[in-house]
Amino acid sequence: ERYIEELFSGERMTQKVTNLASVTVKLPHENVTVPGVYYFIFQRLAWEGIVLHEVISTTNEFTIIVDDPEADKAFTVIKALKAL
Repeated sequence: ERYIEELFSGERMTQKVTNLASVTVKLPHENVTVPGVYYFIFQRLAWEGIVLHEVISTTNEFTIIVDDPEADKAFTVIKALKAL
């Protein structure tokens, strides 16, 4: 953390959030032709009250950044979607 602060010492910090975790999901290659894939996943996470701090995505993979205490719950919600 100290290294990061030194590296960006000339910058103005607008926000600092700690105790975050990430969950990464690999999607099938066919997902690029299926409308609403992300909506379906993010809707379920929202229904469970999971706050997404950030979403990073590529064509066949996405990572969500959540509060650390919510990481297990987010993983469980996403894993349950596989059964649908």
